[in-house]
Amino acid sequence: MLTVITPADSFDLVDLATVKSQLNVTGNSQDAKLALWISQASAAAMQFCNRVFVEEVVEEQFRLDHMKLELVLSRYPVTVLTVTEGPDTLTAGTDYEVDRSLGLLARLHHDRRCHWSRCKTVVRYSAGYETVPNDLQRAVVLLVNHFRATTTITWNQHRVQHGETAVTMQDVPTGFDLPPEARALLAQFRNRRTR
Repeated sequence: MLTVITPADSFDLVDLATVKSQLNVTGNSQDAKLALWISQASAAAMQFCNRVFVEEVVEEQFRLDHMKLELVLSRYPVTVLTVTEGPDTLTAGTDYEVDRSLGLLARLHHDRRCHWSRCKTVVRYSAGYETVPNDLQRAVVLLVNHFRATTTITWNQHRVQHGETAVTMQDVPTGFDLPPEARALLAQFRNRRTR
C-alpha cells in the first residue's frame, strides 16, 4: 500500500520555455494551449511508462506472505528517508542497503544479505527525478508537437486531492497512440518490474 505524503505541485515533465525553444515558438499567444499540451503529453508519458516521474515523498507498507531478499518499491529513483520493520527503526548501511536507481531495498544482518521478516515493514522515501532526464523531456516535446498537429484528440481532466494540495491530472484518451520517435525515447523508462 502506497500513500503520498508530500504531493508534487505539478506533474509536467518539461517547462514552457523549453518547449517553445525546441519548437521555435515565439511570442506568448500560444502559451495557454502549449501549457495544456505539456500537461497532456506528460500524462501520456507517465501512462505509457506506468510510472510517476516527478518527485514526491511517499510511504509504502509491506506485509510479506513469503520470504524476500529485496523489497521492490513502487516508485524510483529513490532516496530512502526511514525504514521500520515491526517496532524497529532500521539503519541504512547496517540494517539495509538501497539501489537508488531501481528502488530496491536489501535487508542486511552482520553485513550480509538476509530475508526481510514477515513483520509489517514501512518505508518512507522521496521518489522521482529532481531533474527530468533529457530523453524524457524530448519525448514530451515531441508529443506536444504531435498535439499541435492533431486537433481531434479529446482529453478529460480530474482533480487529485492530497490534504491541502489539489492537482489537476489529465486522463489519456482510450486508443491514443504515441508517435514512433516519442515511443522509442520513452521505452527506456517503462516500468516492467514485478513485485
